[in-house]
Amino acid sequence: MERLYALAQICKAGFDVWETYSRELDRMYTEDPGNDELYRLKYAKDPKDAIIHTIFLMENYPFDVERFCNSLMEEMSVVYKTQSRDIKQFYEKAAVLSRILPWDYRFEYPFYVLDCDYLEWGYFDVYEKESKLRTEYEKAFALFERKQICLK
Repeated sequence: MERLYALAQICKAGFDVWETYSRELDRMYTEDPGNDELYRLKYAKDPKDAIIHTIFLMENYPFDVERFCNSLMEEMSVVYKTQSRDIKQFYEKAAVLSRILPWDYRFEYPFYVLDCDYLEWGYFDVYEKESKLRTEYEKAFALFERKQICLK
């Protein structure tokens, strides 16, 4: 459920991951067809309802923070590779994602990397800002591509 929660948060931030969310939900429902919550999510009237309900469920029940963290950053690594051509737009959505995360996580590495503010800094030119931002994202995402744990 932690991966589904991560995908819901990423989707809520404005990234296009609905297909991945749907595939994960289908996989989970196939493995546990008697689960009422998964049934409600699978047959929600629209994607927005499913996303909101997933976030509500996970914010109101205990879950594995480490698994969530790893899932979020693994998915963001994929999103970065496919949706970061415009780094400023990627940054703006990643910053939104950072701000909608539960408070306890926002200032922990690697989450704070999502809201790097290099583009806001006045003393670098645009190319340097974008280069530094890409470097920070790539370092953080590389940890999860190698399956390293972010919170211990």
